[in-house]
Amino acid sequence: HPRGRGGQRVSGARLELVRNSALAEMLFRKVSEGKEPTEEELKAEYDARVAEMPKAEYHARHILVDDEAKAKDLIAQIDKGASFEKLAKENSSDGSAAEGGDLGWFSPGQMVKPFSDAVQQLEVGKYTATPVKSEFGWHVIKLEETRPTTPPPYDAVKAQIGPLVKQKQFEAHLKELVSKAKVERAL
Repeated sequence: HPRGRGGQRVSGARLELVRNSALAEMLFRKVSEGKEPTEEELKAEYDARVAEMPKAEYHARHILVDDEAKAKDLIAQIDKGASFEKLAKENSSDGSAAEGGDLGWFSPGQMVKPFSDAVQQLEVGKYTATPVKSEFGWHVIKLEETRPTTPPPYDAVKAQIGPLVKQKQFEAHLKELVSKAKVERAL
């Protein structure tokens, strides 16, 4: 029965995968055993992570509609003094409509790129002069306020950094092994 044999092949491949991951785990333990990251290595990793963090968080509102013409019309109404919140409640297809388009606080990485790029260009209290297109539709965005991002204190995340440092050291060790390995091709 062909399916039975195929099943054996799959389980054989699965067995090989389990064996390889067990070997990798053993190698990881052997390489990292007794080599706890130093305070300097932990601090360097923490500093690198903090440097990658966005420098600010944003509090914004938006109105989400299906077409550009509608979004442009809403901007024209806001230009004439219409309430952003009122227009959001009446027109936005997003769940935030009930809150007047309020999205609360977020970091740029939490939003789709076109949206986060637009928010970062705005001044507090201003709104986008042209609609912003994303995969969800057309946005009219108003920036309410910004605040600097506060990284977690080193001592609070130190325990989580250790495994990251160990993993990086292991990967560097593997790279070194591979670069020194002689590969001979059997003809």
